[in-house]
Amino acid sequence: CFKDHPYVQQCLSSPHLKKRWCKLSDFLRMHYLLVDGGIYLDADVEMLPNKNFDELLDAKMFVGQEQYATPGSVLEPFYVPAVVGAEQGYPFVQRWMDEVVEKFRGDDDKNFESSMLLMTNRYVKESVGISGMLALPADYFYPYCHEAGTVRITDRTICYHHFMKSWI
Repeated sequence: CFKDHPYVQQCLSSPHLKKRWCKLSDFLRMHYLLVDGGIYLDADVEMLPNKNFDELLDAKMFVGQEQYATPGSVLEPFYVPAVVGAEQGYPFVQRWMDEVVEKFRGDDDKNFESSMLLMTNRYVKESVGISGMLALPADYFYPYCHEAGTVRITDRTICYHHFMKSWI
């Protein structure tokens, strides 16, 4: 049972009552995508009227890029697991979960590293365009750029991630 997993226990018992809910949700999304498959949405993701994920259901996994708007930055956009879908048992999800458990602790402060950075590095380096994985541009799931405060909704936009940052 995942409740007894050491990573989960570290998240729940982190010092000074700073429970690592964001890291726990990262672990749980991976666990359930691996065991059951499906589509995971953060609590601050809003589906747009008359939109759904039907056009993406043939993919074995899908994930979208976040807009990155820091002026003068040379960073590439990164993939964000606030909206992610995968088939049950999909190998990428297993590798993601294995690496998080191996390299990170549930009570450390490495939230970006164990989710977005790891997903981006693994996705870009190993999986784009193979095995039915879809890498979608920001306008599909992340039309709001929380850094610039801008919104770019297109015909392809399915949902809206509000970036409420309630885990901070």
